[in-house]
Amino acid sequence: RLFVTLREPCQNGRPLQVGFYEIIKTLGKGNFAVVKLARHKVTKTEVAIKIIDKTRLDESDLKKINREVQIMKLLKHPHIIKLYQVMETKDMLYIVTEYAKNGEMFGKPKNNLLTYKSVFYLILSYLSLSKIILLQLVM
Repeated sequence: RLFVTLREPCQNGRPLQVGFYEIIKTLGKGNFAVVKLARHKVTKTEVAIKIIDKTRLDESDLKKINREVQIMKLLKHPHIIKLYQVMETKDMLYIVTEYAKNGEMFGKPKNNLLTYKSVFYLILSYLSLSKIILLQLVM
């Protein structure tokens, strides 16, 4: 059974939580989703949780989100964010992923040997070797 509580902290000061994750802060917001930094209550692992309001999505957007999740389940590479868990209620979708402490790949690369172009080709090569690009084109 999914335990999801997203409301203002109780008077006793308990933090917001999604499943076994305590929400720490907001990392970003979009039109129909928000990304939160959270910490697992037992392991203390920091994660990013993409919280999507399904009521604000049309059928096409729902299909795209589901495809994103299916592709993320297939990806297993040290340079690609890991998908840990997906939780769903009638109106909401919670996608729990590895938290990138140093930000997105659109920031400055930490290692000057890797340029944006080489990172792009690395990802493209991995995806084509994994036949994920073909899967994306077929869907």
